[in-house]
Amino acid sequence: TEKEQWQEIYAALDELPYLNNVIRETLRIIPPVHSSIRVAMRDDEIPTRDAVKMRDGSVKYGIKIRKGQFVHIPVESMNLDREVWGEDSWLFK
Repeated sequence: TEKEQWQEIYAALDELPYLNNVIRETLRIIPPVHSSIRVAMRDDEIPTRDAVKMRDGSVKYGIKIRKGQFVHIPVESMNLDREVWGEDSWLFK
């Protein structure tokens, strides 16, 4: 039956030890969605781990956003961040 054929295909794929790692690493370096844009539904503050130097010279731990403001989420750059993935984050491993 068709169901048994698919089960055989999945079983064969499970026997390929490096396939999952290759696919995951490929998607890390070249994600299908490079970034996303969100719209703030209310006034809020996005917390930051590191201090952010503001235009007026002050330093804050967080960025205030207003309702309706767009927020860009750079998925691709997060997947290549050296602080997260190590100094060789741009290498395919």
